[in-house]
Amino acid sequence: MLNVILSTDCVKFPVTGIGRYTLELSKALVELLPSERLLCYDGNRVRSIQQWKAFSKEKALNERVLVRSLKSVAKKSQLINQLYFWLKGRKLHNALFGYEDCIFHSTNFICPNFVGPKVVTLHDMSAFLCSESQEKQRGIV
Repeated sequence: MLNVILSTDCVKFPVTGIGRYTLELSKALVELLPSERLLCYDGNRVRSIQQWKAFSKEKALNERVLVRSLKSVAKKSQLINQLYFWLKGRKLHNALFGYEDCIFHSTNFICPNFVGPKVVTLHDMSAFLCSESQEKQRGIV
C-alpha cells in the first residue's frame, strides 16, 4: 500500500472553498488510512497528519491582518505573482524529494514537477474553458 501526501497548504482559517474541500478530504482519509500512511504538505514541508493539525492551528493564530493586506496588494502585481508561483513550485519540488514512493494529491490546480504518482483536483474548469473571463492577476490564463 502506498503512502499518500495531501497538499494542505490551501487550508487557511476560516476555511472556505478549496480549503474546506481539503480539510474534509483529510478527515475522510484519516478514517480510511492508517495515520502513518497519510502525510501532508503544508506549504513548507511534508509532515505527518498529527504534526500538520498542530501546525495549522498555530498558523491560524499567527496569521495577522497586515499579512493578509500585503498578500492582497502583491496579488495585483503580475511580476510578483509569477515569481511567487515559480518559487512555490521549486519549494514543493524540493519538499517532495525522497517521497517518490508516495502518491501526491494536489487539491489546488497545481500539478507539481514530481516523479512519483500524482493526482490533481480541478474544482472549476472555467479558468481553462472561458479564459477570457478570468482576471490576468490570477496567473492562470
